Amino acid sequence: MKALLGILALVLLFACNPDQVNPNQPNQATDRIAGSVLHIYTPASIFSSYGGAYSRLDFCPGGHFVNFSEVSLQVEGGPYDYNTGQYVSEVDIASANQYTGTWKIEEAQGQSYLVLYYRDGSTAVYELNLVMGGSWQRGKTEFAMEWNKGQCR
Repeated sequence: MKALLGILALVLLFACNPDQVNPNQPNQATDRIAGSVLHIYTPASIFSSYGGAYSRLDFCPGGHFVNFSEVSLQVEGGPYDYNTGQYVSEVDIASANQYTGTWKIEEAQGQSYLVLYYRDGSTAVYELNLVMGGSWQRGKTEFAMEWNKGQCR
């Protein structure tokens, strides 16, 4: 989990703002997104448990994407050791999945959006101006684009 946090911190630090791309020009944005990566991280903590969810979406030319997602949680419990300041036992839980789908830029009510269509029928929608800005946040979830670093360029 600490490695994921470190990776995300670096990506957020170096996420660049592609000033040369106008988000109002869908063809320019499509060319910029294809071959790039979207990192998504949501931290989670409750009482003595912590973890989070991380997704890496590789945007392929031709409108396909591959989404690798990982969720991990560390739960501490049992008797509390006042000498060490820690719980005596802990459990680590982790899960990883890979999803695929298609992506495209769509317009609605004068606004452009990056829309992801997953094979299971679900969708995800992001405002194109936020995507092209390089990084943004929704609640506790952080998003960062890594330009031209996708595995399917």
